[in-house]
Amino acid sequence: MRRLAGGLAALFVMIGLVWPSQAWAAEDSVDSWNVVYAVDTAGVLHVQETIVWRFGTNSGRHGIDRVLVRREPWGSTNQDALYGITKIDVTSPDAPAQFTTIYSPADQRNQQMDVRIGSPSQTIPIGQPTATYTLTYDVTGAMRSGGDYDELYWDAIGDNTPVVNNITITVSVPGGVLDVACFAGPAETSKSCDQALVNPDGTASYQVASKSGYDIMTIGAMIGPGLVSDNQPHLVPAVVPPTKPPAPRPTGPTTTSPSSSADGGVAVGLFLALIIGGALVGLAQRDSSGDDPAVIPYRPPATDLRFLGVPPGTTEAGERGVGPDDKPTIPVAFIPPKIPVAGAGLLDDGSVDVRDMTAALISLAVRGVIKLTENKTANAAAEPVLGATVLDASLPMAPHEKNLVVNIFPTLNPGDQVQLSGPAGLADAYKDLRRDLLADAKLAGWYAQMPEDGWRGQRSALGRAYEDQVQGFRKYLTTAEADQIKFEEGEDIFSRYLPWAVIFGVAQLWTELCGQLMHEGKMPAISPAWFSDDQMQFDFIRLLDSFQRIEHYTSAAYERATPRSDSMQSRWPSTSSWDSTVGSWSSSGTGFGAGSAFGGSHSSGGFSSGGFSGGGGGGGGARSW
Repeated sequence: MRRLAGGLAALFVMIGLVWPSQAWAAEDSVDSWNVVYAVDTAGVLHVQETIVWRFGTNSGRHGIDRVLVRREPWGSTNQDALYGITKIDVTSPDAPAQFTTIYSPADQRNQQMDVRIGSPSQTIPIGQPTATYTLTYDVTGAMRSGGDYDELYWDAIGDNTPVVNNITITVSVPGGVLDVACFAGPAETSKSCDQALVNPDGTASYQVASKSGYDIMTIGAMIGPGLVSDNQPHLVPAVVPPTKPPAPRPTGPTTTSPSSSADGGVAVGLFLALIIGGALVGLAQRDSSGDDPAVIPYRPPATDLRFLGVPPGTTEAGERGVGPDDKPTIPVAFIPPKIPVAGAGLLDDGSVDVRDMTAALISLAVRGVIKLTENKTANAAAEPVLGATVLDASLPMAPHEKNLVVNIFPTLNPGDQVQLSGPAGLADAYKDLRRDLLADAKLAGWYAQMPEDGWRGQRSALGRAYEDQVQGFRKYLTTAEADQIKFEEGEDIFSRYLPWAVIFGVAQLWTELCGQLMHEGKMPAISPAWFSDDQMQFDFIRLLDSFQRIEHYTSAAYERATPRSDSMQSRWPSTSSWDSTVGSWSSSGTGFGAGSAFGGSHSSGGFSSGGFSGGGGGGGGARSW
């Protein structure tokens, strides 16, 4: 069991280091994140953030990056919101507090500021598990007004962080806060925070016990009219350079539908996330290249269809037939949907991203189609070789899975091997998976309007039913305690559910939970047959160097092979950013904007909306470096 746990821990370290949507050390977490917001009568937002960062074992990290949003699209308009960030200061009682600021290019709609905290010549000592940083700064342009009231509607913590625990936020405004709103979850969710209330002294308090790396925490504070002078967003015309014509839409498979598969795997998902991550990093970095950046106009999300009058997740119509989604409460599901895991990832957010490919490869390995390997070379100074072997390509697969295997292996003969860390990488396979998975979803009837050009699409009633199942299983994996995990004797639930944990962004949580059960003897310490290496012991630094080369090779291969218009079909809304200076990917504002946390209408925004996570201004994430 210790041998397995050591390998899994090492593999997990790798996922966070290269996976572009989580660019921190994989074992990092945040013990607490306390924010104090104070709005003055001039409309300036004064911010104080105190972050207790827990660095992963043997992290070798120097400090943290706090990424702040400076510009983002303003709703459905052809305008962008500007946020002036000034008077930055950082203090720390136990770590270097020097900082530098790095700015994204000024030729794109999403622009960020990276406040890099720490010393390039010092790392956090191994014996010091945490460091506390207090960051203060002022923001202009953060306010908005609906006429009857003004408000601070703000994405306090964005969706590119490690797991953040014990989030507390306090807001004070002129005249006292009149009402509060708070949302926490993936972008566009209306799930309420654990606490949001107006205190007797007129301040507001908000709390969330824990958020995953892919969740956004958004707060709203209502202010009486006439108390804030600069109560409007600072809007400027959008930067929309000429774009190339869109690439022809793929036709994809036409004879078969997606196969049922709920299998997954553990350690390799973490291992493969690094390999595959390079492809998506390539996409993210394209936006900031300054060479014909393709800016896609915002399209408001469409209302899904739903089978009415039947329990959520039911895949057949009842007596009431089909109608607009009435957003019922989704119950917890204790088993994953019987659809391919990559398809679940597409349904969940309307895009095919690196996590979906990672999960698909893990699932194929667990089901016995392929085996994943990592081996050292005879040259001790050389990087380990990351590879895969064909086991049985005749096993049932969805069309997109079959094509993925065909794209990776030159032949499908049992025993055929490929090196995943070579110059070609997985760029072509990833590109084709995006096309094939969308084609499979269309054929299966999951969408009334297909996702395209970054728009999430409109799910059909059948697609909405499967998404209900996905959301229900997400609740199970993200909230289950060790004594709530259900499995049959001898079942390798650890491997089976990992790809789902990968697409939900909770691979670390799932790994730790199963590790606890193994340690307590409540879960068998099964050594996965679908992954092997020389000794199941890893040199983190050497592996990181190897994967950084994979990132470079895969990004370069994808760049050469992919027209710019096709490359822009990544996760929507566009949150990719620059950071070629430090070689990383960071979170941006969501670009929803223009609405109200309280359901009011803002004339400058062009539409009326209720509140949801990611709907406010600002945003940004954090990572270690």
